[in-house]
Amino acid sequence: MKQIRLTGILLAVLLAVAFTACEKEGPAGPSGPQGEQGAAGPKGDKGDPGATGPRGETGATGPRGATGATGATGPRGATGPKGDKGDPGTANVVSSGWIEYEINSTPNTPTHKTMKYTFPANVLDLVNAEHIAGFLSSGGLLVLYGKNFGNGQHNMLPYTYSNVDYTWSGGSFGVSTINSILIRIVSTDGTALTEYDYAGFRGNEFRYVLIPAGVEVSGRLATDIDWSRISYAEAAQLLDLKN
Repeated sequence: MKQIRLTGILLAVLLAVAFTACEKEGPAGPSGPQGEQGAAGPKGDKGDPGATGPRGETGATGPRGATGATGATGPRGATGPKGDKGDPGTANVVSSGWIEYEINSTPNTPTHKTMKYTFPANVLDLVNAEHIAGFLSSGGLLVLYGKNFGNGQHNMLPYTYSNVDYTWSGGSFGVSTINSILIRIVSTDGTALTEYDYAGFRGNEFRYVLIPAGVEVSGRLATDIDWSRISYAEAAQLLDLKN
C-alpha cells in the first residue's frame, strides 16, 4: 500500500516538472508575411472649424530695400494745344512766302549767278518804311532763308550747300532810296553751276523776314538775338512763320 502511494507521488512530481518545462518560453519564431491591406473605410465628416486665434503683435518694420534701376523712358506724349498768342510788339514782324530764284542781274556767268529782288511798297508799308535802306538804317533787321533742290533743310543766308555759296548784299545802304537786294549764287570750286543749283522750278527758293527795331522776341529785343545760331525751325516758332 505504501509502495503504491509513493509511486503516485513520484508520478505527480514528474508531471509537475514536465508541465513546468512545457511552460518555459522557447525562442521566437520568424515573422510571418504581411497580410493583405484591408479596404479604406469611408471618409469621416469634416469637423467644425476651430475658433480664430488671437491676432499676434505687429512685427518691427524691416530695413528699406535698395532703390531699383530706373526704367526705360516712355514714349513722348501727344503735343498739347497751342497756347494763346502773346501781346504784339511795338511793330509787326513781316515775312514773305517762298520766292523762286530768278537770275535777272549781273554777273551772270557759268560759275556766278545773280538775282535782284525789289521789296514791294505794300510790304514796306507794313513796317513803316519807304525803302529797305531806310528800314535797315533805322535799326530794322532783315533775315533771309534759302532752300535747295534735293535738300529738305532751310538755311539762313549766307550758307554753303554742296559746292555752292548762297549770299546776299544790299549795295550801299547809305543811299536811302535803295529798295533792292542782290542774291548771289557762286560756285566754290570753279565747277559750272547747273539749274539744280539756282533754278526756281527745281526747288531753289528763298524767303525773307523783316523785324522792325524795338520788337521783342521771347523777352529779348530781336536785334539782340544771333539768328545765325538759331535753326530755321526755332526761328519759325519764335517769329510765327506759317510755312
